[in-house]
Amino acid sequence: MAVERFDIKKEIKRYLSPRKTLAPWIFDKKGVMHEDFRQGLMKIADKVIEETIGSIGGVEIWDVLLTGSSSGYFYRDDSDIDMQIMARNVSCADFCDDEEKFNKFLVPLGFALREKKYIFQFQERFVDVKLSRYQIDFLSLYSIKNNQWLIKPDRNCAKGLDAKEIEAYYFEKKEALLKKLEAVRAENQTPESLEKLRKGLQEVYKEAYYNENFKDFIVAKLFNYEGMVKPLFREIIETYNKEFEKKTP
Repeated sequence: MAVERFDIKKEIKRYLSPRKTLAPWIFDKKGVMHEDFRQGLMKIADKVIEETIGSIGGVEIWDVLLTGSSSGYFYRDDSDIDMQIMARNVSCADFCDDEEKFNKFLVPLGFALREKKYIFQFQERFVDVKLSRYQIDFLSLYSIKNNQWLIKPDRNCAKGLDAKEIEAYYFEKKEALLKKLEAVRAENQTPESLEKLRKGLQEVYKEAYYNENFKDFIVAKLFNYEGMVKPLFREIIETYNKEFEKKTP
């Protein structure tokens, strides 16, 4: 199957032209998730939990969320299903009260599942499953576990934004990120240099999510669709894992 070429103008237009309704294969006309769809996603979540953190004492699953474009008005007809399993450390001594350390433990598990060929599909759609301590989406968020909206989607969040302005802003951000990447490569990808890159990537998403800025959100999504972010995160995670293995007796 041919891979669709990244078209920045087309992607920006999609975010500036919200759909009239929520994804009909996921939600009914009242915005409630179809029960068979909800049950199917929960089965996948249960499998992921079983294969990753289900046997760790003191770790609690507090929600399973539908995130991404499929949870709002900016989906494509072939959009993937983005699912986030939310976990927290209640009494696991390995993490004590260090939330950041716990989150760094959770995030690579999604990549590890894919490396083991755990590819999830439901109703002929790819299901991208992540584990996390933090929830940062601000556009739309649906609790699959509790069958209710946590953040109801807003069709008007793109109002007033200009496509040419967003495109110019994207290339400005991309140039800054590529400079950080060049600096990391010059340092032979040490854990310290990759940590600098991780923080650079983190800044892109902080501006989008923590500041709840829709223009920065579009730019972060464009990085994803262009395919430059996932390989970088994988590179960072693989280096962290190698360092962890060295320190593990």
